[in-house]
Amino acid sequence: MRFVSAASKLAITSTAVSGAASTSATLGPITVQLQDASNNSATSGSDVSVDLSSNSSGTAVFATTSGGSSVTSVTIPAGSSSATFYYGDTKAGSPTITASASSLTSATQQETITAGAPKTLSANSGTTPQSTTVGTAFGTALGVTVVDANGNPVSGVTVTFTAPSSGASGKFGDTNAASTTAVTGADGVATASAFTANAVAGSYVVNATAGSGPTAATFSLTNTAGSAKTLNTNTNTTPQSATVGNTFGTALGVTVTDAGGNPVPNVTVTFTAPSSGASGKFSDSNAATTTATTNNSGVATAAAFTANTAAGAYTVIASVSAPGANTASFALTNNPGAAAKLAFDKQPTDTQAGSAITPAVTVQVQDTNGNVVTSSTASITVAIGANPGSGTLSGTKTVSAVSGVATFSGLSINKTGTGYTLTAAASGLSGGTSATFNITPGAASKLVFAQQPTTTQAGSSITPAVRVQVQDANGNVVTGSTASVTVAIGANPSAGTLSGTKTVSAVSGVATFSDLSINKAGTAYTLTAASSGLTGATSSSFNVTAAPMTVTGISPSQQTHGTSGSFTITGSGFQAGASVSASTNGSVLSATVVNSTTITATIGNTFNNGQGNKTVTITVTNPDGGTGTAVISIT
Repeated sequence: MRFVSAASKLAITSTAVSGAASTSATLGPITVQLQDASNNSATSGSDVSVDLSSNSSGTAVFATTSGGSSVTSVTIPAGSSSATFYYGDTKAGSPTITASASSLTSATQQETITAGAPKTLSANSGTTPQSTTVGTAFGTALGVTVVDANGNPVSGVTVTFTAPSSGASGKFGDTNAASTTAVTGADGVATASAFTANAVAGSYVVNATAGSGPTAATFSLTNTAGSAKTLNTNTNTTPQSATVGNTFGTALGVTVTDAGGNPVPNVTVTFTAPSSGASGKFSDSNAATTTATTNNSGVATAAAFTANTAAGAYTVIASVSAPGANTASFALTNNPGAAAKLAFDKQPTDTQAGSAITPAVTVQVQDTNGNVVTSSTASITVAIGANPGSGTLSGTKTVSAVSGVATFSGLSINKTGTGYTLTAAASGLSGGTSATFNITPGAASKLVFAQQPTTTQAGSSITPAVRVQVQDANGNVVTGSTASVTVAIGANPSAGTLSGTKTVSAVSGVATFSDLSINKAGTAYTLTAASSGLTGATSSSFNVTAAPMTVTGISPSQQTHGTSGSFTITGSGFQAGASVSASTNGSVLSATVVNSTTITATIGNTFNNGQGNKTVTITVTNPDGGTGTAVISIT
């Protein structure tokens, strides 16, 4: 017979899956099972949520059904030992999946993801564009990388490289023809044999294809005459500056000369600005690049060039497709527009309460396109926006911008909270709001009674339980503190004794005293709290009342002059150590507390000698101060 213990771990019991990369979870089903320490399947009395993850560098997906919606966990129902799921991954390789659940040892399994069908051919770095002198080989062999729909390299694919059959073109070394083939390796790369320009000058395209399905790759090649040598920028074309969105004053142009300094006509000059960041567009192409052809003086002038919306300095390059020819560069600057808004640059970071936010918060003055207006000296004021802890912002809150940036180096907030924001404002500008940040407690500094002691009967536990917080200097609870806190009686109007657990370790910065009691009734007691290294605290005053006590009868209720004897007092709430006294001469009688409802007392014959008929009040006094009375007759 097999005995199954409680579940202690997870196990993936199905065999490892293998399949093509995909954005859908179709590999499986994969079974995750509850097991005990002896590897036996086990069940749980409640649902078990199992989190699913993968170490894949691609996009891993899980689903409860093949091709179903993506999930991050599956549930093993109560009473069941297992659940199933499906897996998918966009990255080819051997990812490890992990199934984990609270209080259980995780399970892992390595899967196999292969590349899918060829999808895209991309020209390899350095292969395009290229140019070479007619009759010479191009410097870099033409090559492509073939990938599937998820960017994984695909091996074993035959790639056909095809150059034009006439005009400017060339031949591959292995075929001595305008076409050849190459097969991709494990890295998805297929490289053609050396390609040599034919005798016709000009630009053309070599196509790389792999059947009708995948997207083809193209190589932009140029056979040049080899005469152009030097490009020089024309007068007043560099350096230049323009406000973002405006056209530069002088069109960009170069003069092309040969090695002897003679102008070279009919040369195509390409002008290329950066593809991102500060840049611009040529009017004829509406793009960051354009071409112009040299005239008989060797001069090529580009179409008008307009700055984009990003401010900054950059270089536009003028080049020709001629071996050994230099390039010309134009130093251009896009200046920011008028100041329009504020934006936080260095965002506030999580900081302890009362401490300066570091690094210093910075706010930029920007134009409408988000460029820093470096000429601005605007006066900028920051304040708390979202204020989850009702905190107060301290430090220099108004600062003048320097080169368009205001730096706030001493800001602090005194109260903890999650999700604070700062706002920035300046006259005439649209304000800004920072990203959220948190204020955490500072170092433990003092103790504070959070739940004050309340009026309580003597001997009974003070309720609700007294709570003492460990706080920082700004009054925030130091949630990480586990300080040992001790309470004691401070003001002690009735010489009472504090009972219960008087030393407690704080949990999340709070020490809770759930069984404190004081044995004597009194008015205006206080408690004190102390902990090593911290400033102590004194509670607000509270009262301790006597427990209710009632005398309901006395027997016998009549005594005779000059005699001694005993009597029994009945009632409720009598406490051990209660005393009995008589109103005559303040006599204290010998008394025995039998239980909470009965006291026996003895009266001596001197108690009432020589006196006439009268009544005497008998008083019972509990140790906590509670009293009750009964009357006897003396005859």
